[in-house]
Amino acid sequence: MLSALRRVHAVSLPKIRRSIEYLAEHYPAVKHPLADLDLLTDGLDVWLEELDKLVAVSQHGQLGIRDALEAHLRRVERGPRGEALRLYPFPHTGDVTNQPRSIVVDPEVAFGRPTLVGTAIPTRVIAGRFDAGESLESLVEDFGRSPADILEAIRWERRERRAA
Repeated sequence: MLSALRRVHAVSLPKIRRSIEYLAEHYPAVKHPLADLDLLTDGLDVWLEELDKLVAVSQHGQLGIRDALEAHLRRVERGPRGEALRLYPFPHTGDVTNQPRSIVVDPEVAFGRPTLVGTAIPTRVIAGRFDAGESLESLVEDFGRSPADILEAIRWERRERRAA
C-alpha cells in the first residue's frame, strides 16, 4: 500500500507519515493500518471513510465534503491500474455537480494543454482567435463544434487568465 500511495498515486511522503501517525493514534488496535483499512486517495491526500464521512487522515482528521470530493474525483478518468489518464476540469466556478465535460487535459494530446474533448484543438487557440475578433459563428464553422463547446473553451481560457 505504501508503494502504491507513493509511486502510483504520487502522494508525498510527509502526508503518508502524517496518515500513519493519525491512524496509529486513532486506531491503535489495527496492527497494519495502511494495509488493513480501506483507504482512498485523490492523489493529494489519504482519506478514510468513517461513519459515512470522509476523513483526511493525512490532514490530521479534517473532514471532507463528500459531494464536492466525489464530484471532483468523477472528473478524473483512470486507467486499469488506477492511474490518472485524463482530467475534465470544471469550466465554471460555483456548482460542481452538473458542469459539462467539453474540455479535457490529457498528457497524450497537445502536450497536456486543455483541449476540446475528442479533438486536439487547444482551448487557447479558440480563445485567441475569438479575442482577435473572429465571430462565434466562424469558429463554430472552422472547428466543427457546437457553439456551447466553443464558448466553454473561451470561458475556460478567460478563467485561467484571471487566475494568473
